[in-house]
This record gives sequence, structure tokens and C-alpha cells, in this order.
Amino acid sequence: MKIIAVLVLGILIGCGAAGAYAYTLLQDAWQKVATAETSRDALGKTVKAQEEQLKGALAARSSLQADVRESKAQLGQLEIALKEAKDQLAQAQAAREAAEEALAQAKKATPQ
Repeated sequence: MKIIAVLVLGILIGCGAAGAYAYTLLQDAWQKVATAETSRDALGKTVKAQEEQLKGALAARSSLQADVRESKAQLGQLEIALKEAKDQLAQAQAAREAAEEALAQAKKATPQ
């Protein structure tokens, strides 16, 4: 009977020690899982923030592209207006030269 009681007591002490060891290992594992979950949550927040920044950058790029297209269209209109102004200036200079020549001929033709 003493032998059985000693065996049972030994088994209980062994199981208790093994349980405490297993609990320590599980506690470390739970702590690592908690740390991993915290890191995952932080990473998720970072990813969301970067996605928002990317959306903002894409919107800004689209806006800039629209501005560039508008500026190119305005440049084209300004180049056309400049060409027309140069043509009008050339016509005005030709008309001036013709008028000056006509005036000179009229002065020659008119006796003094």
C-alpha cells in the first residue's frame, strides 16, 4: 500500500512538474502570439495609411495630367493667336509701306 501511495504521489508530482513546464511554454507562446497580433494590427494600419496616400497621389497625378492637357491646349491657342498677330503685323507693315510709297509718289506728282 505504501508503495502504491508513493507511486501515485510520484506520478502526481511528475504530472504537476510537467504541467508547470507546459504552462510556462504555453505562456511564452501566448505572449508571442499576442505580440504577433499587435504587429499585424500595426502593419494593417500602416498599409491602410499607405493606401490612402497612394489614392491621394493618384488623384493628384490625375489632376496634374488634366492641368497639363489644359495648358497644352492653351499653348496651342496662344501659338495660333501669335501667328495671326504676326500675319496682321506683316499686313500692316506692307500696308504702311504701300501708303508711304503712295505718299511719296503723290508728292512727286504734285508740283510745288
